Amino acid sequence: MANLAKIIIENGFAIKNVPDIMQQFIKKNEWQSYITITGNEIVNKSFPEFLQRKPPSGPGCDCEMMLRICQGHSVWDTVNDLCTGAHGGDRGNQWTGGKVNNVNLGKADKGNSKSYLRRRLAKQNPDIFQALNEGKYKSTHQAAIAAGIVKPTTPIMYVKRNIKKLNREELIEILNEIQEILRR
Repeated sequence: MANLAKIIIENGFAIKNVPDIMQQFIKKNEWQSYITITGNEIVNKSFPEFLQRKPPSGPGCDCEMMLRICQGHSVWDTVNDLCTGAHGGDRGNQWTGGKVNNVNLGKADKGNSKSYLRRRLAKQNPDIFQALNEGKYKSTHQAAIAAGIVKPTTPIMYVKRNIKKLNREELIEILNEIQEILRR
């Protein structure tokens, strides 16, 4: 917390500086264990516990407030992850009895994951990122399409991707349908 106080002094305390301050503090995991300005040692079991500590031991707010303060900043995803905690369990259900696959079990930092797309938008297309945060886009995926980060799925792409899943009878049915359309 002494480092947090130092960062606040260096940056000046204004609500607009809080996301940058949190980013610097989170980067080194200093929220987990620290010595306060008054010399008390603080150990937090969770990020929400750290946030709820009253000054000078912590920021004195809840996750919802910190997320609102950090909205539109690249640290938002990190704060959100720390507030919601890691997913646990084997990701199974009553039918699988365990893992179906491990594609999305960890934190997805690439591909088309929401957190990855938000980070790319914040860095590469701040105007679209701002519009997303203002609700002008229905989803992060739509904003990423508008920014040219993600290609929209066209009907032919959809067919090519899914045709491999069809059995012989279904393929014959589709073929007959195509022939009927071509005769018109």
